[in-house]
Amino acid sequence: MFDLGNVEPSSLVLLDRVVAELSSLTGADERSLMLIGAHCRDLLHQAFGRTDTMRSTDDVDVALAVSGPAEYHRITSALPRSGATDVRYSVADIPVDVVPFGGIEHPAGTARLPGRRESIDVFGFQEVFDRSDELTLPGGSRIALPTPAGYAVLKVKAWADRSAHFEYKDASDIATLCSWYQRDPEIGKLLYSTRLDLLQRAELDTDVAALYLLSEEIAEVLGAEREAELTAALESTDLGILAHHFAKARSSSKPNTASATSELIALTDFTQGSAAFPPDRR
Repeated sequence: MFDLGNVEPSSLVLLDRVVAELSSLTGADERSLMLIGAHCRDLLHQAFGRTDTMRSTDDVDVALAVSGPAEYHRITSALPRSGATDVRYSVADIPVDVVPFGGIEHPAGTARLPGRRESIDVFGFQEVFDRSDELTLPGGSRIALPTPAGYAVLKVKAWADRSAHFEYKDASDIATLCSWYQRDPEIGKLLYSTRLDLLQRAELDTDVAALYLLSEEIAEVLGAEREAELTAALESTDLGILAHHFAKARSSSKPNTASATSELIALTDFTQGSAAFPPDRR
């Protein structure tokens, strides 16, 4: 069962240092911070009671809700830069990507910083933030943590963007987040009780049915307008490539691409049979 109480306190020490220093050095409101990236994945993994280890990272990625470029500059000007990405800073001696969203977006889902040639894709950040959970850290600091469905929104969009440039690493994270729902005993009970409709639709395949449920929750996070935008982004992707890498992430020795395809069609059911995942591929 998903429960933030399952998260090991030791897993929060690094994040606690980052949030505390961000708040004390810059005056940033903790309530404007949301964890994203690999640390977000790892904490959600633990919250589902999973103990298998994930690939490690020493970086921390946070999203920062700001009213505009001036507020972002005011907050980040107190931090030493780290690298040349325009959003990476050293916080508590840790490389931290501080990604702006909120009032700085124009249009929605796109943030622009003065002096930076390229815009920053923050698709879904506001919607994910609005439905996030609050995570209390050991030192008393707080940060927003995306729900599993919110994290899925960010990962599916990341796949759509990066796979266009032949970067496929997000498939592994998508396989992981799908496994959260597929292996969760409470979701299994739900499918055999109040959500028998999903199990019947999946022809009694619980792995597929669990992802129909996740797809419903993704749609709830996005809302109609963002849902249409994510559907459009997926139309330029190749389901076969995603299924290949998804299956390899599950089993490098015996990848099952057919099962992966069925599961991914269920995960992206919110697209309602778009050109990316048409009904005849079900």
